[in-house]
This record gives sequence, structure tokens and C-alpha cells, in this order.
Amino acid sequence: MTTNLDVFDDAPVAVQDASVGLVVDILDDPAAIASCWRDFERKALMSPYQSHAWVSAYDHCWQDRRRPKRMLLRVRNEAGAVRALLPLDVFSRRGLTVATMPGAGHANFHMPLLAHGGAPSADEWAEALQRAGRAAGIDLFIFRHQPQAWHGEENALAAVMSQPSPSNGYQLTVDFPAAEARTHILSPKRRRVFKSKERALSERGTFVARLMESKEDVRRALAAFLAQKAERFAAQKIANPFVDPGIQAFLLAACLPQPDGSPPPLRLYALLVGNEIVATRAGTVWGTHMSVMFHSFDQRPEISRSSPAEVLFIHMIEALTAEGFTHFDLGVGDLPYKRVFCKEVMELRDGIVPVSAKGRLLAPPLKAAVWAKRRVKQSERLSALYQRLKPAPAA
Repeated sequence: MTTNLDVFDDAPVAVQDASVGLVVDILDDPAAIASCWRDFERKALMSPYQSHAWVSAYDHCWQDRRRPKRMLLRVRNEAGAVRALLPLDVFSRRGLTVATMPGAGHANFHMPLLAHGGAPSADEWAEALQRAGRAAGIDLFIFRHQPQAWHGEENALAAVMSQPSPSNGYQLTVDFPAAEARTHILSPKRRRVFKSKERALSERGTFVARLMESKEDVRRALAAFLAQKAERFAAQKIANPFVDPGIQAFLLAACLPQPDGSPPPLRLYALLVGNEIVATRAGTVWGTHMSVMFHSFDQRPEISRSSPAEVLFIHMIEALTAEGFTHFDLGVGDLPYKRVFCKEVMELRDGIVPVSAKGRLLAPPLKAAVWAKRRVKQSERLSALYQRLKPAPAA
């Protein structure tokens, strides 16, 4: 089904001139969604988590469980040119219908696919969501971790009924040659420390950082990642999400070439010492941007004291910069090590946009929960208290 909505026939005068003829189409046919998405993403401004290949791999998470309804909002001008696409997963639970962007917590960033220089304004997005939401029976839109800007261009959806996200993101813009990466990223003291850590690793055997490309290598590196993560979560008394077979299927699908032969949306790297994988790190890519999704490292003290995951990241930056990559980010979360490598703070916002009366009733407590989570994460004292008080995961 494709529903056309002339969304600004009664728009306020303040936005009338800028939005004459703006149309929103609601696509829910999988073939139509895939065709439109793949065509527009070739020229769109977007994060790597909104590529059709990444979302298709993510869909493996659902396996036999109840899948959400996939929709695509297509915003066009009066001449038919696409100004933006907004992929949505629509869930209906207990009489409430909620739309979010695909990827949930596995996607560090959620943003539309935007036309360079011609994307909708915040007012246009607000009206489009209301009209499309009513047409599709959506009570509430929830948009998490929206960058306010991407590669210097505004993401106006982040300004619609939003508030600061609980955590920031951290990014590195490459304006240096690969050979000078360490000089630009690390202080002289940190470079000396890293050199000593590399020396310590090399004393255990030849160490090499490399991209895992074959199915055999990908499976081997993912097995190391899962084992290292399981040990880490157990030591921290944290529930391990990676035991879910659906998530494991997602990661495998994302790290392998796509059915049409195109490159995998997720690049998986490993740091090998001798024949052992002592660290892994994976990032999803689009264009010349890599966004790190996950990492792991060997928990043995004689290995972990050499920070193998950070050593691996430096080698990745050097290799990818030589390929022509211009941006790296370490995802969402205010951890000290991220500030070492990525100096730019990415300010993120969570949008909660009610459409119906039920949505307006639910929006205030959801906004309060986002505010409270940010308060805890931004306070060392509250964060420490939460860690002490939170229940241990079920066995």
C-alpha cells in the first residue's frame, strides 16, 4: 500500500510558503520499500545505521518472534523529488501503536535519510508526522539518539518535541594522512604508552590487526567476540544480550557480503597475537564514515593490561584513513576512553511525538524517564549509586 498525504493544505502561514505541495507517502509493501530506499540512499545524507543493508541484517534479530510492521515515510516536493525518507518499525501492544526507527539499541544513531540541502524543516516534520501518524493509526513516535547534525548538515527531525538524550556520542574527523594518525590522536605520553603496550603484545607472539572477510574468519572472530563478551558480562554481573540466537544471526548476516554481492554493512576486525584473537572491534560503514558498534578483548590480566581493543582501534584508524575514510565515531556513551580517540562531542536528542489522545497520555512519563536516565548518567554519584542498587541479572 502507498498512501499519499498532502500534508500542508492547512499549514500555518509561517511555514506555508516553504512547504507548498509537500507530500508524504506511506509505503508498507516490502518490495516498494526496498526499491525506494536503495535508490534514495545512494545520494542521501544519513548515518550508517539507516542503510538498507544494515537494517536488512538487523531484521534477523526477530527470527520466529512477532515482527513489527515495517513502514517507510517518503517526503516529496510538488515536483515529485524526494526530500527525505523515514523508515519505521510499528509495534502494537495492549491497544497502543508505537512507531520507532529500526535497530533499537543496536543502532547508535537514528535519523532520516535526507536530501542534501533540501531536507524538511522542523515545522514540516512536525506536521508530516501528525498527518502520517493519523493516517497509519500510530499513537506515538519515539526517536532515540538523534544527531542534531550529520557531517555539518542539520537534522531537523531532532528538533521536533525532543530533549537531550541520556548520553552523547563521540566522533573523530580525519584531516590528516594515515601515517600521522597517532600524532594527531594521541599525546606524546600516550604514544609512548601505546608503544610499550604493542611491545608487550608482540613479546607473546607476532601480532597483527586485520579485517576478517571470509565466512570462516568471520565466524571465528564472532566466536571470540561472544566468548570474550560472555566472560566480561559475567564478571560485571550484567545480563548478556548476545546469548540471543537472533542477535547472533544479525551479527553474522551483517558481517558477510550481501545476497546481491555488495560488501557487508559491518566490518569486523580482529587483533591476533600468534594464533589467538585477543580483541575484536566492528563498525558499520556508509560512504567514508565508520561507526563502531561493538568490541571485546581477552580478559586475562596479562593480555588486558595491554589494552588490546584500543591498540586494535588505532590500527583500524590507520588502515581506514589510508582507504580514504573521513569520519569515525565510537557510538553513544560517555566513557573516558572515547574522549582519547574522538574529541568531537555529538549532541543527541530523544524525540517523543504523540499523535493520539493515548499517545499524549503516555508521552509525559516517557519524557520523564529520559530526563531521569540522563541525570543518572551525567552524575558520577548517582551513577555509582545506581550500579550498587540495581538487581543482579537472572541466572
